[in-house]
Amino acid sequence: MPVITGIQHRVPNAHSTQNYADYDDFVECVEFVVRRQNGDEKVEVTVFFPRSGTPEQGVGLSLPSLEIAIAVGRAVQTVAEGHLTEVVGRF
Repeated sequence: MPVITGIQHRVPNAHSTQNYADYDDFVECVEFVVRRQNGDEKVEVTVFFPRSGTPEQGVGLSLPSLEIAIAVGRAVQTVAEGHLTEVVGRF
């Protein structure tokens, strides 16, 4: 099973001085889900890697517009294929 790692943000802990708390999260997964959701004038794309034992939990990324989803997807593909070692996108 592949292991997917990432940083998640959540509400602050009781004695935190930040408005959020970072924690490392990982999932052992057997699938991933890419979902497009159409709003009134908004398209949102979500990439989600569910945990193998509890599929309602996992690591996810929400891309709030079609343009951002396409830019991130093309950047990931470019780096993964080895054409570049890093891509920085600015909006």
